[in-house]
Amino acid sequence: MRCSGKQLEVYDEVVKKKAAENPLFKEIVESQLAFAKRATQWEQDTVVSRKMAFDHYFGPEREEAHLTADRDRQSTIRNGPDGALHCPSHFLQAVAAA
Repeated sequence: MRCSGKQLEVYDEVVKKKAAENPLFKEIVESQLAFAKRATQWEQDTVVSRKMAFDHYFGPEREEAHLTADRDRQSTIRNGPDGALHCPSHFLQAVAAA
């Protein structure tokens, strides 16, 4: 789940109010933000996003290509490469080849 911009704005308002009331809270939040900046920058520099691979293998275009290939393969298995109905042995050969 991702935070919306509004959620982050509300969080910032609450933190600003609490930091004004409590110096220790302010110090802790500033320390956490400094750490988060370093850690997330490192993560962005070193961790490869899986989104590209996911989209390549499972995205909408690939899904349609897989469905089309499955339909073509099933048609070939049922009817043979020439479109003619084949006996069970041809069916088994087509299944084994697919």
